[in-house]
Amino acid sequence: MPKRIDQELDTPLPACCSDCGGDLVFERTADQYQVDLPRPRPVTTQFGVGVGRCSGCGKRVQGRHLERARTPSGRRPRRSDRTPSRSLFLHYGLRLSFAKSSDLLRRLGVGVTAGALCQASQATGTALTTKRR
Repeated sequence: MPKRIDQELDTPLPACCSDCGGDLVFERTADQYQVDLPRPRPVTTQFGVGVGRCSGCGKRVQGRHLERARTPSGRRPRRSDRTPSRSLFLHYGLRLSFAKSSDLLRRLGVGVTAGALCQASQATGTALTTKRR
């Protein structure tokens, strides 16, 4: 028996016997279990970013949220900082090609090209080998 049941569905007896059409007499309810993986879907978050200008120097300033990916402002959807690491796991951990990794992510609702994954791989490798002073 599973430790957790997320959904319960009843399957009542049919109205009559499928072979002869006779009446059915209820005897008992038998429990059966089915375990499925949930359908993955990307989570899109909208940030209302406060944008202003310094009255002293005129510099443009905008608010930052810890959950927001570090990218230039704009209305185009951005991927979070977690997306590249998970996509690289597909390539290096599961040994999928960049094209297959890209296809899998596209099917999950995250549009990323094989070239972008390759560039992310190169950037990660460079960051791992570059010494910071």
